Formats: sequence, C-alpha cells, structure tokens
Amino acid sequence: LVGSEMCIRDRLPFKCAWGTTYVTGVSWASVSYSSGSGASSFSSTPVVIVSYGDAANGSSAYGVNALKTQAITGSNFQVCMSGGSGSGSREVHWIAIGT
Repeated sequence: LVGSEMCIRDRLPFKCAWGTTYVTGVSWASVSYSSGSGASSFSSTPVVIVSYGDAANGSSAYGVNALKTQAITGSNFQVCMSGGSGSGSREVHWIAIGT
C-alpha cells in the first residue's frame, strides 16, 4: 500500500511540503522546504501557510503579535514572529503547496 500511495502522490498536479521550525526572539528564520516532509523544492513560488504554537514549555506567556513570511522562493522562505516579550523560542508549523 505504501508504494501505491507514493504513486498516487506523484501523479497529483501539485506538490506539498510541510514541517516545523522554531523562531527565537524577534528575528527572521530561514526555512528550507527540504528540512520538512514532502517536496524538497518547487519549480515556481509556492503558497506558504504558517501557524504558531505556544512556547516550547506549553506556556502562552510569549504571545504573538505578528507572524510574517517573506522572500518566498522555490527552495525556501523566511518567517518572523514578534511577541509581547520578544524573547524565547516559539514553534512555527508550515505547509507549502505549489508546482
């Protein structure tokens, strides 16, 4: 069945990549699609959707005021979070869909 699933996924008219990264403080983090699961690169600029989790310890003390992406290319994108305290490491989940 695994081989069949791979065959079906390879026939879709689009590719997906997804993963998790961490942003520390208020800074930009560069994320390569190959660091996640699924596609390692895209031939054109994909649509990237990001969401954030609470602090690594489960506390929501950091909060998030803004979650932004920039420099989206076929091989990577950048993500930044700014929070109330501006410190600590925060988890970012992402998915990219494209061709």
